[in-house]
Amino acid sequence: MYFNPKRIWIPATAYILIILYVIISRSSGVALICPFRRLFNISCITCGGTRMVESLLHFQIYRAFRYNPFILATSPFIFFMTLVASEVIIIKEEHHKKYYICLVIFSAGAIAFMVLRNTLLPWLAPVEI
Repeated sequence: MYFNPKRIWIPATAYILIILYVIISRSSGVALICPFRRLFNISCITCGGTRMVESLLHFQIYRAFRYNPFILATSPFIFFMTLVASEVIIIKEEHHKKYYICLVIFSAGAIAFMVLRNTLLPWLAPVEI
């Protein structure tokens, strides 16, 4: 595994765009509407994500956790996987299978979180604090 600094612009641009979206949507009051919320009236995996990022920008960790605990708890993993996917961190070919297994486990966890927040554990849904 080694670091490729030439490719860092890909995830850096993505994360900068996310932060800009949060700042602009909160200051203007105009935000994208979640298609899951609109079509099915349920909270998707990322519902509360914009408010979570905004809370993190203000160093309000508890508030960020209440908006979306799954994304907050797995954000280091998401960040690492983004770096691997954009080839900033190059992994050896024998580790590719482990990478895909991690993606499958993460996806299964994300789907389980979405199901739980909409059925058995409604306190996982984003709340205003």
